[in-house]
Amino acid sequence: MKLSKITEDKFTLAIVAGSVILAAFFVFGLWLGVWSEINSKKEGLQTEIKNLEKFLKNLKTVGTDKPTQQRIEEIDNYKKSLDKAKQDIIKFYKRSNTRLEEWCDEMKKRLPNPGATPDLGTFQAIYQDERDKLILVLTGDKEHSVDVPEDSSGGKTKEVLLGFETPSDPTKFKMLQKRFWIQKHLFEAMVKSEVKRCDLLDFKLSDVKPKPPTKIKSELGEIIGFRLIVRLTSREIAPLIESISATAENDFFVIINKVEINRLAEEFYQRRYYESLEPSPLPEEKERKTYRPPTIEPPLVKVEIIGGVLDFDEKELDRRINEKY
Repeated sequence: MKLSKITEDKFTLAIVAGSVILAAFFVFGLWLGVWSEINSKKEGLQTEIKNLEKFLKNLKTVGTDKPTQQRIEEIDNYKKSLDKAKQDIIKFYKRSNTRLEEWCDEMKKRLPNPGATPDLGTFQAIYQDERDKLILVLTGDKEHSVDVPEDSSGGKTKEVLLGFETPSDPTKFKMLQKRFWIQKHLFEAMVKSEVKRCDLLDFKLSDVKPKPPTKIKSELGEIIGFRLIVRLTSREIAPLIESISATAENDFFVIINKVEINRLAEEFYQRRYYESLEPSPLPEEKERKTYRPPTIEPPLVKVEIIGGVLDFDEKELDRRINEKY
């Protein structure tokens, strides 16, 4: 065979082999692309299947939570019970606010109708008369009276120290009447608890820190704040707080924000207290059966009470009572 022929055949074989290899690469690339596209569509389809399964599962759950007729009736009955409970609470608030909204008996007799406001002369005369009677409840000669250390020269009369004002503005008459009922309640509590002395009863709390609340929550009204400073023995503190807090069923709500107790140096170091601690001589033999040792009088302490009375807004209560859940 000639060399040129062999060389030509090798060249031809190389071309054929190269073509086959290129064709193989082309087919592999084409197959790889098709496989990649199929795999991508498969993954997308699997994702869609999972989402569909999740949707069907949620749909099945929602279907099971669908309220039955019995459940609907239970919810309706529960709403009705809430409405009734709310109405009962508001009615209780209205009853508790009755005393604050009333005029005193003598004032009622002078008014043409319950919603009227007394004129200046009528209110001044009745207010001052009722005030003087109320002060006698506190300081009168009864089983127990409370001392009020007035200082006329400095303008600190009993009326001023006990929170009374000289009425002059008709727009404030109703508030003065409300304070009167609070004063009456506090006076009776002091007498009942055997308070020895009342230094101050004040309704102006601008200098009190921290400042007590002045509004009832949920915009139901305001709070009439008061400050009471008294002197009494330590054993009388709890009965006083209880008497102030406990009101009759149709009376107002009283809240206590702060109670501060301070020792009085003059009480602890005065001769009277220490003399009561000295032993007394034994009685004669014939008197020993009925003998009772002298009672040790404890020293007085100074107590400051910051509190308030809930003054509900009657119009707001009437509006709330007709609301439904």
